[in-house]
Amino acid sequence: MKMVPLFYVPSIAEAVRFYAGVLDFELASWDSPDDIVVSLFREGAELMLTSLATDQKAAINACILVC
Repeated sequence: MKMVPLFYVPSIAEAVRFYAGVLDFELASWDSPDDIVVSLFREGAELMLTSLATDQKAAINACILVC
């Protein structure tokens, strides 16, 4: 099991540029900066970005992945 933070961002494309360009994350191969939710990876770390304000009702959110 792993927890993956889900962060609200007003612009997925701008956020992907920051996370990929500055923090060295890689956009998941199945995602596009034009999507409304994306996954990013760096070494063993993963995070998700959403542009849907309703995904952040409680102002904090995480996905729990069970494999």
